[in-house]
Amino acid sequence: MQGTLGQYYLIRPLQTQLVYLNFARAQLYLAQAGQDETLLVVKLLSTIAGKIEQELFLNEIKVLQQLSAVDSCYWLHLRASGQAIFNVESSDLKSELMNYMVLPYIEQGNVKQALNNASYNLQQAGHLWLGMLEAVDALHHQGWLHLDIKPANFLLNSYCGSSASVCLIDFALAQPAVKLQVDIGGQAAPITKTKGTPRYMSPEQFLGQPLNTQTDFYSLGLILYELLTGKSVYHANNYQGWAMQHCQKPVPLLPQDLAEFQTLIDGLLAKNRSNRFMDSFEIRQIARQTFKI
Repeated sequence: MQGTLGQYYLIRPLQTQLVYLNFARAQLYLAQAGQDETLLVVKLLSTIAGKIEQELFLNEIKVLQQLSAVDSCYWLHLRASGQAIFNVESSDLKSELMNYMVLPYIEQGNVKQALNNASYNLQQAGHLWLGMLEAVDALHHQGWLHLDIKPANFLLNSYCGSSASVCLIDFALAQPAVKLQVDIGGQAAPITKTKGTPRYMSPEQFLGQPLNTQTDFYSLGLILYELLTGKSVYHANNYQGWAMQHCQKPVPLLPQDLAEFQTLIDGLLAKNRSNRFMDSFEIRQIARQTFKI
């Protein structure tokens, strides 16, 4: 399904299974601009896709426009966005008007793929996880919550020659950060209710409560547990099952040889946010001491 979109030549889809019908979901294409051989990623969504999909796509563009004004290697900078006709080569499919955004292409893949294809020792796991924490912290400092933190949303980083180990992607669910009085004594404006990836969602996301930076920290805690044990914290078969696990089931105990990490895991995965870590500096210090790096 090669084709053209304005000045961009779309080489091939980057998903293993392309959902093509009306592009009702956002699709990623490897692309080039004109005669330039530099590889890019073009993200597409049909202008006749559902209202929610359109809102999420446009929200990601809005977030990236702001983030791209900041000199940072913790996210990809938006090259272009807008609407254009997608003309498919050698196909009976009709041309279609698409929303699109253009981003740099990073060949190394994402953390999820890396974890599936390689084993990490504790020190390597520590450096990788601290890199993820730094990327999320940088996003928070720009006034945004990510709200869909998971291994697949971190690219292994070679972007702009940075020493940063990972690069954060997929800002469709991102919302402005709101300071939350965790003791529930103060007033906090709730953020629009969103559904992320149930395996990595926080209790407050399931419960429709106001969200803050601790929401992303919870998801990072779930990733840390997987890095340490090779297993998911909880297991479920449907959304309701995940909700029950995250909201009610106790935080599991780590094996004896990893017991020194229990304080870090407990502080990240506390159901009640008054017991959850609030400060990234504190998390970073405890993590470095525990990983001994």
